[in-house]
Amino acid sequence: SLNGILDQMMAENTNKILVAVDGSESSNNALKQSFKLVQGGNQLIVLSVSPFYQTDHILTDVNNINDMLRAQTEHILSEAKDIAAECGVSINTRLEEGAIYQSIIEVADKENCKMIVMGRLGMTRIEKALLGDETDKVIGHYNGITLVIPKNTSLGFDSILIATDGSKYSDNALD
Repeated sequence: SLNGILDQMMAENTNKILVAVDGSESSNNALKQSFKLVQGGNQLIVLSVSPFYQTDHILTDVNNINDMLRAQTEHILSEAKDIAAECGVSINTRLEEGAIYQSIIEVADKENCKMIVMGRLGMTRIEKALLGDETDKVIGHYNGITLVIPKNTSLGFDSILIATDGSKYSDNALD
């Protein structure tokens, strides 16, 4: 159960939970739901990643796209701080630049987090094929617990359904 996982985290003195946010409705809901995990001294690290692009400025009218992306990411973290303050929850925020899923996993590992909490955008198959799905990449590559909270859902653990298909990813979820 989730309470057992949280108790184990406290016993191992690994009481950090990483919440990855991107400013979407889904990630803001995941942030709010993660506040329910703050018990017994658990710390929430709220991370937003600014993708870093190397562009040939001759081909674009945007002189500094990375500055624009960083400013947007700073705004996302500012909104997360406001949401936390409204709910009376203390959070630590981090901004990273780079590949999104890799940065999320690197920060979780560096901070010794036992859990990553993320929202789910619910992209169409075409959007996933063209853009990729950062949540899926984190699930597939992170060795810890990844908790995905879709928009308009509430965190509750009366029962947990784990879907398996025999792949190494579903085996990881089952563990």
